[in-house]
Amino acid sequence: MYIEQMERAKRRFIITNSSIILFGVVIWYFIGPQSPISGLGIAIVGGGIIRTIDYKMYVSDKEKDFIDELVDRWGVLDIQSGRGRAEKEQYEQLMRQCDDKLHIQAISLTRFQNDLGDILNRLGQLDVEIRLLLLDPESDICEWYGEEDQERGDLQATIRESAQRLYEREIETLEVRYYDAMPANYFRIDSKAFVGPYFISEPSRSTLTFLGRTDGDLVDSYTQHFESLWQDGRQPSIEND
Repeated sequence: MYIEQMERAKRRFIITNSSIILFGVVIWYFIGPQSPISGLGIAIVGGGIIRTIDYKMYVSDKEKDFIDELVDRWGVLDIQSGRGRAEKEQYEQLMRQCDDKLHIQAISLTRFQNDLGDILNRLGQLDVEIRLLLLDPESDICEWYGEEDQERGDLQATIRESAQRLYEREIETLEVRYYDAMPANYFRIDSKAFVGPYFISEPSRSTLTFLGRTDGDLVDSYTQHFESLWQDGRQPSIEND
């Protein structure tokens, strides 16, 4: 709302100030530079130019203050066009610095294990709390999602295999649970987290993703959602799955 108000104010200023400058040009042009009144036209034009410069500086300061306040409140650190291999380096860098919590809500974490599985083992040796939520392969949502997203193949089998691989790592601080809800991306590394949606029509590796502080309003909503799903989640029965 604030941005729309500022845009409307900018348009009103541009129209008004341009009209004033044009009025000054008309006075100077039609009366002629030799007339004493022509000085009034020059003064009007000069005043309009000065007001334009002052207003641009004022708007820049207001926009900066607004952005600073927005970033501070919502805790946004970065906005990325995807969370695929192009961002693997950033995920890896933050994971190597992790010393407290690694909490993830995803669908199967198959690609995560392929790309960053070795670091996962290392974090277990450092006693990092690792809590991983995978989409429940027995849920109606998983069945529906698997039918809609054909690129994932047999989604139920993929999730079970991923859970099996996670348990085979024998990491004492790692716990896996299944959740029965619409998928969301939540990748928390200590006090920072990557968050974002999943879209049926778009691969997750190219889906818009936010990086934010866990104490900001944006990530906090995802954190509360994660904790709620974690409490309601069920542990995989690896022997039966």
